[in-house]
Amino acid sequence: MGYESTAFRVRGIEPVKDLKWIFADNAARRDFWRKTVAVTLKVKDESLAEGKGVNGHWLRAISLTTKINRYSAMGDADPEAPPLMPAYGRSRTRAYLKGRAMADHAEFFWTHGWGTILHYHRIGAKNAWAKSGRLPKRNVIGLSASDLKSVRNQMAAWWNGYRHSVELPEVIPEPKPRTIILPKREQKPITVKIPRPPPRKAAEVVYVKPGQRIDRRLNKIHVYSDKKPIPAVKAIKPQPAKTSPPPLKILKGPIPVTSKPIKTLAMDVQKYATKQLAKPQPQPRPIELLPTPPLVKRGNRIVAAAKAALASTKSLLSKIGGWFKRR
Repeated sequence: MGYESTAFRVRGIEPVKDLKWIFADNAARRDFWRKTVAVTLKVKDESLAEGKGVNGHWLRAISLTTKINRYSAMGDADPEAPPLMPAYGRSRTRAYLKGRAMADHAEFFWTHGWGTILHYHRIGAKNAWAKSGRLPKRNVIGLSASDLKSVRNQMAAWWNGYRHSVELPEVIPEPKPRTIILPKREQKPITVKIPRPPPRKAAEVVYVKPGQRIDRRLNKIHVYSDKKPIPAVKAIKPQPAKTSPPPLKILKGPIPVTSKPIKTLAMDVQKYATKQLAKPQPQPRPIELLPTPPLVKRGNRIVAAAKAALASTKSLLSKIGGWFKRR
């Protein structure tokens, strides 16, 4: 597992919009952050004394076994003391917390390696004392939102009394516009190579005679002449004269039945009719005795006419079949 810092920092509480803070020297700013260290240590110690964590809530309570066997290396342990602080202010969680002022922030940490122990409690590591299970998660590394707000308010009040000792310059220089000069870049001409098309061959003139086979390639010009050819004139293939189609022959009189196509057609009709007659006819569904509306009467008439036409067609087909058998 990689190293994780147990230090925490306080920054962003300085009065950056105050003109005197802008022109304050390093000594005045150091005084501000030194005071921030003292105020933060006091606020954090009060929060730990109440048994609160980084989230501003109470730390997880200790178990009954821990309460009975409560022990502290810093003094007498109280079973009713907050978690991680069995000896109250003499406990290492409160006694080893230190701070220091930096140029633009305040930093806080635990000495004697106690920050590592608090980190184990923060992540809920394996319990090395009980040799089984894990530690309850209790995080005290950092400031809660309410603690940070308290530090900011106290430092704002302190700065209001301290800012009178900061002297402004006699003439405040006007801010000059910042000019950024970019280096000039030499633009090199872009050379684009365009491939040239391959040279075309000159057209070849071929002398042909009428009726001779012609090669229709693009690089040849055919001229139907024995004289000197003209390169700009392309030979035109003579097209045959358009002739009208022969007139249709109209047969007069009855068509002989002995012709093969008609005989084949009649046989196909006979086979189809025989197959249709061999199929079982659907049985009509019983009609309920209800008053017949006009539309149903009209449909019944159409069905009767269709049945009559089907009967006449059957008789006609049977006659045609008998006639072919006699032939």
